[in-house]
Amino acid sequence: MEDHALAKAFPRLGRAIIRIVILKNNRPIAAGTGYVLGGLRKTHRAVVATAAHVLPFEDGRLLPNHHIRLEKYDADMTMFRCVTFATDPHTDPLGCHIVYDKAPGADVAMVIAPRYADAGDDFLDDADLQITPVLDRAVPAPATRIAWAGYPSLLMSHELFGKPHLCYYEGVVSSWVQHQGRGYVVVDGHAMPGVSGGPMWFFNDYARTVQVAGVVSLYAGYSTPEHFRPNFSDDRANQRRDRMPGFVFVQPIVDLVEHALQLGKTVTETSRPKMPPS
Repeated sequence: MEDHALAKAFPRLGRAIIRIVILKNNRPIAAGTGYVLGGLRKTHRAVVATAAHVLPFEDGRLLPNHHIRLEKYDADMTMFRCVTFATDPHTDPLGCHIVYDKAPGADVAMVIAPRYADAGDDFLDDADLQITPVLDRAVPAPATRIAWAGYPSLLMSHELFGKPHLCYYEGVVSSWVQHQGRGYVVVDGHAMPGVSGGPMWFFNDYARTVQVAGVVSLYAGYSTPEHFRPNFSDDRANQRRDRMPGFVFVQPIVDLVEHALQLGKTVTETSRPKMPPS
């Protein structure tokens, strides 16, 4: 029953999954995935959850002289809206703000983007403000089937694709691990560079609905569990030999969402979506 619910939730959740591109000197240097949690009530600025290593962090700070571009794609994988902003608020007063720093070193981050897209229209649609399922402390236990999605970077250069594609994945929770005081969901599954930051969701048997519970932190076939948050300017993690192909590590974002809701109650409150379980 829940297996069908995961797939049925994808079109709805997919509208909130965006591609994140990091630029330096107007040139793309990295890319990942993000999930729109909602929008600020008064300003309608997008609140986006992602993995911290997707962003140009170094020593806990955003690197200056970089830009972040958030891209939205339609069902035909045509980009129909984007917003670009500087990592230095002094350079761009409407720039991003990384407002979640309750767990230094954790591979989760929250970005508040400018309201208006590069073309001058609102980056968020009205539907985006009510798209996130309510999250609680429930997390998928071992043997639970889960789903995740993101934009694999390698598809950009493949002759069969040639442009970003939002890809859907499913797998089974293998275990939970603690690393430096932080919990990770270990999933028997696959991911690729670019999928980092994409949302993970599962069917909550108790609530009888689908819930987003985390973001993809890494695929251990490319980097090691010791480097949950590698230095942005250092790719040595990808050169390690002690890789673990077949395992995806997901970090919960419940604390991040709770922090967003505490921002003066400015983040749009949401209700549980009516998603049929079968």
